[in-house]
Amino acid sequence: MAKEITRAENIAYLEKGLYYSGFGIEANKVLNEQIGKQTKEFSIPLQLHVSGKETSFKLDFKQSEKQPDVYFFNGYQATLKENPERTQYFAITKNHGITTREAVNLLEGRAVAKSIKLEDGSRQELWTQINFQNKKENGNHERKTYFPSYGFDMEKALGSLPLKKEEGKDLPKWITSSIKKGNAVAVDMVMDGKDMKNTIVANPQFKAIDVFDKTGNRILQANGNTIASKEQLGEKQSEHFAKEIKSSVKETTVPKRNARKSQMEKTDAAPSKGMRR
Repeated sequence: MAKEITRAENIAYLEKGLYYSGFGIEANKVLNEQIGKQTKEFSIPLQLHVSGKETSFKLDFKQSEKQPDVYFFNGYQATLKENPERTQYFAITKNHGITTREAVNLLEGRAVAKSIKLEDGSRQELWTQINFQNKKENGNHERKTYFPSYGFDMEKALGSLPLKKEEGKDLPKWITSSIKKGNAVAVDMVMDGKDMKNTIVANPQFKAIDVFDKTGNRILQANGNTIASKEQLGEKQSEHFAKEIKSSVKETTVPKRNARKSQMEKTDAAPSKGMRR
């Protein structure tokens, strides 16, 4: 017989999930109040600045039908307050899913890598990216998913770039970790014999790493086998995307702690009144 979870244990579990998802302790007071009232379903609105970007969130919670003191954090809606304003719903599975930082990066158009647990207990890393050209009936945009079999080898693509690093040392692990979170990462490169500061982002659709200059224009694309120049790519990024790249540059400093790994959501479905756990 399964051990019955107490209200205090459930609240502590939910608060931990919120904290590591990037919401900090902002929602804890309302969370405790609503659970204390035994509200069957409730949402908590939050206004946060994530990576310097004003973002609104709506966190959804639902009471268990079997244990009234147990609640589930079902997911949240994130709205990036920029022009154009972009909104997406992210489901949460077993207290894990897309973090607030990853949500903002996805809403800005970049890709995020997440580790998921398979039925056999093994783990697999997938890349996910929002397709803003395709909106579903539930209001969410399509999420493209790239499995390992698709063939995107980020480390190989990075290895083909003229990145400046200490002699005899590998590329710092925090750079690959930051790219996987969807960040635009500032790096030093040597191009035509000159030191340059550029920004790199993952582009799993084309199995490549894109390189942007300080103005936000894409100047290189490397897939591990070939490196295409701006002229070969035959395009420039839009003014809006260039602005996003410049404002999203990750400082090249080693993080003080490793971010907690989380499991990617299994569904993009928007919440419904009939959602059950």
